[in-house]
Amino acid sequence: MNRRGGQTAFAAIARNERAIAAFIPYSSHLTDTTLITHGADLVRTWRVQGIAFESAEPELVSQRHEQLNGLWRAISCEQVALWIHCIRRKTQAGLDARYENPFCRALDASYNARLNARQAMTNEFYLTLVYRPGHAALGKRAHHGQAEVRRQLLAHVRRMDEIGSLIETTLRSHGENHEQAITVLGCETDSAGRRYSRTLTLLEF
Repeated sequence: MNRRGGQTAFAAIARNERAIAAFIPYSSHLTDTTLITHGADLVRTWRVQGIAFESAEPELVSQRHEQLNGLWRAISCEQVALWIHCIRRKTQAGLDARYENPFCRALDASYNARLNARQAMTNEFYLTLVYRPGHAALGKRAHHGQAEVRRQLLAHVRRMDEIGSLIETTLRSHGENHEQAITVLGCETDSAGRRYSRTLTLLEF
């Protein structure tokens, strides 16, 4: 291996590379459901079911549009930004059915074979709220002690909770099951007892 002054050539190349940390804005979890970035922005993400608008009544689709527009107007301000992610995943489209009648079994098998002849895909929708306290608030934080910084952060989290409550209340009607229509991502415990972040998992960090 080629060495230069005790260091490998690869180490010399690595020193000239920009650290990947510069491209990762997230600092840590401020609460179980809220991330804080290095720039002190707060981030919270929900998984949203949505409605099957292709088969829904036009009046229902129009009503949902009006509700969404009302929500955007209610939370609109210079501190709020929204991001939408759509993830396409492979899925099986077949139905798990059992029939005693031979004809029904044959028809079911033929139907499922046609469904799975092409790869079926499903959409997962995620809504991310970014709350930016602003440069003025950041400047104030630099001139106060930890107690004041904590007080300001708690105030920002409360504001985040208020906006999140409006989002959840409005979007809860957008789904077949209102309880599962919108789900906030946060910290959970897996089967091995390890804590992990669903939000950071979504963001692949």
